[in-house]
Amino acid sequence: MFDFSRRKFFTSLAALPLAAVFSRPAKAATTHTVRIQGFAFQPSNISIAKGDTVKFKNNDNAAHTADDRGKTWKTGKIRGSQSKEVTYDSAGSFDYFCRYHPAMKGKITVS
Repeated sequence: MFDFSRRKFFTSLAALPLAAVFSRPAKAATTHTVRIQGFAFQPSNISIAKGDTVKFKNNDNAAHTADDRGKTWKTGKIRGSQSKEVTYDSAGSFDYFCRYHPAMKGKITVS
């Protein structure tokens, strides 16, 4: 037999707004593009959210890298017309450079 009283109905109805608040989906991660062009990172400074990805897209004919000075990540060689991606799972500030062209510098701030 189906036993569903008014009290049970209103109690479950009252819990719905709380369930909606606690079941909100997390913000979707975003992919940001840093272009490598004219032997420079563009933009050279970028701020992103935790969980976001940075895509390093090489528009030069020369090969480049993007290496974190703190040595937590590196892209490896990125040939012309290629790209590499790095996802940032923790907050922090990351100064990076091109191993082949050390004058090329950038900074990623993750919050």
